[in-house]
Amino acid sequence: MNKASNTHKMSSLKLLIIISLFSVINSILIQNLISEEIIYNSFSGKSSLEMIKKALAFNHRFGWINYILPPLILFVNFLFVACCLWIRGLLIGLKNKFHEFWRISIISGIVFIFFSYLKTGILYYLNYQTIGEINSFQPLSLYNLLRDVNTPVYLQYALTVLNVPELLYIVAISLSLKKTTNIPFISGLMFVLKSYGTGLIIWLTLVTFFLISIKT
Repeated sequence: MNKASNTHKMSSLKLLIIISLFSVINSILIQNLISEEIIYNSFSGKSSLEMIKKALAFNHRFGWINYILPPLILFVNFLFVACCLWIRGLLIGLKNKFHEFWRISIISGIVFIFFSYLKTGILYYLNYQTIGEINSFQPLSLYNLLRDVNTPVYLQYALTVLNVPELLYIVAISLSLKKTTNIPFISGLMFVLKSYGTGLIIWLTLVTFFLISIKT
């Protein structure tokens, strides 16, 4: 394994750690939004006072899980994107290694970090009073545009994923591909749509069918 390859791997690892740390910090900021008052507001009228107290105790004991889930989700997402790009590259004869696509997926993921902090900042400004209101806040997404429409529950996840940050992530990957593989931007964009885009559609279809099955 050559020195350049090792440098890429180390750089990717460092960048992944930095992005994960920023993700954890953002999770802490979100958790600070969910005060005991918000938990009471969320469950009052639906659960007994004893159940609410148990929910608070559970949150105090296992709230740390909310801090590690976002970095894990980002890791899986980056891995998924890298696999999609790598497989597409193999099919069309690109000589680039997997770690190059892995690095592209991580670098482009800075887009998600930026918008996650922007969303959190807006949440602090809006001062929502229930967990449901916080979870349903999905700015810059199709879900937000169609929230006044009676959207079926099983479509809400797909509409949430189809958002501006996701589009900018695809653009960022395309720009990174241009630098790494010398593919023109438009060709790179088509490359991403045929690889990651296809994988994303398959994923959304599977999740939608799963949500339909548990509702029936």
